[in-house]
Amino acid sequence: FPSHDNAGYINAYDDYYNFVIKADRSVIECLDDIYDFENGYGQWTEFKEKFSSLANSAAWSVVENKNGAAQIKKALQWSATSLLLQKSNHYFLDTYAQLLYRNGEKDKAISYEQKAIDAAINAKSEELVEEYSHVLQTMKNGTY
Repeated sequence: FPSHDNAGYINAYDDYYNFVIKADRSVIECLDDIYDFENGYGQWTEFKEKFSSLANSAAWSVVENKNGAAQIKKALQWSATSLLLQKSNHYFLDTYAQLLYRNGEKDKAISYEQKAIDAAINAKSEELVEEYSHVLQTMKNGTY
């Protein structure tokens, strides 16, 4: 994939995502189609984690680069997929929350940012708890 800070990365990831994930099938079925232990993916759990991390990374690049509405919609889909695969990952919850907020879904964003805080507390990531708490506060007071 191209560098994370340009539109080429977003477009390349979108092409990849649409190649792998089909709307008429579950995410797991789609991933199972491309999973191949002999091609270096490793164990299924590792493969699933790599796919979800890549989805979150692409979604986060949209957050960081303040892309427009069309990219936010795509990134919400990628982020939701990462959460289907790793429901309590605080990084993924934070990404999803920030995308929701940028999509105008303030209440839902606040709910997911709180979930990110709770997951970071469970992971004993004190620095991220502080960071997510700041994001939550800016969402609540409308200065995000």
